Amino acid sequence: MLTAEGCRARRARLWDAIEQKPDWILLSEPRHLMYFASFYADPFIFRTQNASALLVLGADGSSALVVDNMLASYADRAHVDERVVADWYTGKASAPERQRVLVDAAAGAMGRRDGSVGFDQMVP
Repeated sequence: MLTAEGCRARRARLWDAIEQKPDWILLSEPRHLMYFASFYADPFIFRTQNASALLVLGADGSSALVVDNMLASYADRAHVDERVVADWYTGKASAPERQRVLVDAAAGAMGRRDGSVGFDQMVP
């Protein structure tokens, strides 16, 4: 199991390896989420189907994980500084389109952050 210190070291190596550093990096590829934050949502659990998450890494060493409320228990175990949890399905009304909820929550989280952004190919 990855440790918080190990994830921070991996993120620091990522920043060291980038020649032209953006202010922020957005990652959504599942293997990147595991490698840099120890975030893993078991794909064999119904509530994780068609779910995504987004990891926001700052050049200052900060990290934030954006998920919907069905992935909150997985996010609680991730090694990040901040967790942004958006309501997707509460059992009280029909669920909106899941990816849209993640994108809106990520846009809100990024709205507080200025500067240039780099991202992996899985970022919605």
